[in-house]
Amino acid sequence: MIKIILHLVKERIIKNKVEKNNNAYELHIDNLNNSLIIKVRENECLGLRFIAVQDPLNTLSSLHLDKIEQYMNNFSSFLSLLSDNITMMYIKISESYTDLLKRIESKMNKLRVLLELGGNDVKKLRELKVLEKIHDNLLNSKNVYRIMLLFIIKVVGKCDVIEDILEKETSTLMELIDTYLSLKPYIVNPKNIVDYKTVIPVMDRKIVVDKRKSILIIGNSGGALLPISRNESNVIDLDLEGVYIGYDMVLGKPIMLSPEKHLKYHGLVIGPTGKGKTTLLASMFYRAHLLGYSVAAIDFKGDMARYVADDDLIVYGVDFKSLLKSYRNKGFDINKWVFDVARILSSIFGLKRAESYIIFRVVQQVIFGNKDLSSIERELSKNKYFSRMGSRSDVYDHIIEAINTLIDNEAKHDMLLREFKKTYILNLEHYPDYIKELLSSIVLLYEKNMSTPLSKFKKLVLVDEAWRLRNINPNALSTLYREGRSLGIGVFSTSQLLRDLSKTIVDNSSVFVIFGSNTKEYINDIKESFDLTHRELEKISKLGVGEAAIIIKGSKRPIWVKIVPEK
Repeated sequence: MIKIILHLVKERIIKNKVEKNNNAYELHIDNLNNSLIIKVRENECLGLRFIAVQDPLNTLSSLHLDKIEQYMNNFSSFLSLLSDNITMMYIKISESYTDLLKRIESKMNKLRVLLELGGNDVKKLRELKVLEKIHDNLLNSKNVYRIMLLFIIKVVGKCDVIEDILEKETSTLMELIDTYLSLKPYIVNPKNIVDYKTVIPVMDRKIVVDKRKSILIIGNSGGALLPISRNESNVIDLDLEGVYIGYDMVLGKPIMLSPEKHLKYHGLVIGPTGKGKTTLLASMFYRAHLLGYSVAAIDFKGDMARYVADDDLIVYGVDFKSLLKSYRNKGFDINKWVFDVARILSSIFGLKRAESYIIFRVVQQVIFGNKDLSSIERELSKNKYFSRMGSRSDVYDHIIEAINTLIDNEAKHDMLLREFKKTYILNLEHYPDYIKELLSSIVLLYEKNMSTPLSKFKKLVLVDEAWRLRNINPNALSTLYREGRSLGIGVFSTSQLLRDLSKTIVDNSSVFVIFGSNTKEYINDIKESFDLTHRELEKISKLGVGEAAIIIKGSKRPIWVKIVPEK
């Protein structure tokens, strides 16, 4: 096919219409857009664009050895993203011996002067060694060629829109080349293609591997940068049962998080205020619910509840005694769970172990002894630990208020979580921070304890502003990230920085949705956590509202996604 196209281009230089195999082809070269348009039948055209990269090996030559593997992985991911209508080939271009020798000697002399003036510049030294090697080859009468990486975009469509289709495909390809290979592509006029004499096809069976440098050699004619394996891919397979979150900004394909591949293996959504974290989580809640999945959401600010706006799905607190009945019916040790709640309270207020035990005794009396609030206050005030609080009287008042919240069954007009519900949003916006931490931790523990081991995904738990739980020990959210997978529970949380979350949460997450920010602290946090290139970090810093990078654990490169909200 390529030979026929090149033949047609040659013929077009002489005449407007050519005959090939008894078929007439009308050719038109658009000099403005550098397109080749071939009319194949009435109102149907074949359009071609030629995209080139000069000397792609220069990038490899200038890399330090420990960066070569990363570059190879980039190239592997890049190839996996190319659409079927793109052909890739290498073209070997002979250089004028005399002109090339002069250029190389001039550049070598400049580098030597710069090195003498500027000291031991490793990059310049490496470049000088490469040039010296090429210079030696020339002096020994060895042929030196330039290698051009050439892409041919081929599309078929209606003649009046073929240029628009080509323009879109060209923009996508050039962005891929720039993002993954850090190379600068340019559009080649079709007339210039016929001047290239030697075409090296990219065919696996003609490639020999030099494993020491991970460079693939094509025959004896020269080296070319290609992947060792094309099996690694960061493309998310389209799962029709998955939760739709947006579309790939490079390929235009929908991004859907698969229940079994992504949701069950947990995720984190990171980004500054106003970039779209909560909107994404609320959309995931709504879409997963519509697909029939169970979803539990912890909403500290009330934004998710307002987004969904469905009173049947929103609860404003927990009925502690009713939850305990569910535990008892399941055969759980109630005292153990009450002690877990006492430890959460103690952790929130920074109490010591002895004080934690007293809290446990008090909660026991509330639940099993039906004590009222005044009797609890009297008991706490008589205890030597709490009577010596002095300046910590505010802590004492907060503890009383927290316990009162657990026994107040009439709050919020009966809109409380009373039993193991399939789908709900716990709206905590009107509570003080310490009550938010208490109730959210209780609900997360409840979700974990009431679930039985199940390998198949069955429930999605969403936590907006998960950093609020970072100081609680034991952390119910960390426990759910660590054990949820075996229970069929997937957890997704949001935070402004990764460092705000525990190592357990980060290590047990598989999907990371990174929104954009150009602050130094944010970029450094991402840099320390992920093996991203400088160009990818720069792209994250420039992402707009609703734009994000998705990083899948085990995949080498991020996916650039435009988040599409439900509303």
